[in-house]
Amino acid sequence: MPIVLKTGRLNTQGVALIVVLWMLALLSVIAGSLVFTTRTELVIAGNVVSMAQAEAAADAGVYKAISELLSPRPNDPLSWKANSLVHPWEFGGARLAVMIADEGGKVDLNSADPNCSRASSFRAESTNRPRKASWMRLRTGAIRTP
Repeated sequence: MPIVLKTGRLNTQGVALIVVLWMLALLSVIAGSLVFTTRTELVIAGNVVSMAQAEAAADAGVYKAISELLSPRPNDPLSWKANSLVHPWEFGGARLAVMIADEGGKVDLNSADPNCSRASSFRAESTNRPRKASWMRLRTGAIRTP
């Protein structure tokens, strides 16, 4: 029930204070949202920059490996060869570990001779004891002793 003054008008002095407090709360929520959004955008931009730098460094490592393979120096022990050795290299402040592997030395398990698969599986076995297991169990490491 509104307070009626002796003059016959309603007392509305407290309404202005309530409206100002609500507007202040609304502006605080908007400002907090703006700060949160800005911070999130800065983190995303930083991630994009670091991903671009990492991709550029990886591309540089690939092109360095191609360059080393195309300029062979057979008598130089520091020349890069496709022998799966890791070559440390620095580019643009990033430290890279470049490895060149010859894909011709891999065995295609789908078209390989089963004897070839058995031989490579038995070489991977660490014990010298003979075991009664199929070569596939030996390959996957699921060997049980009898």
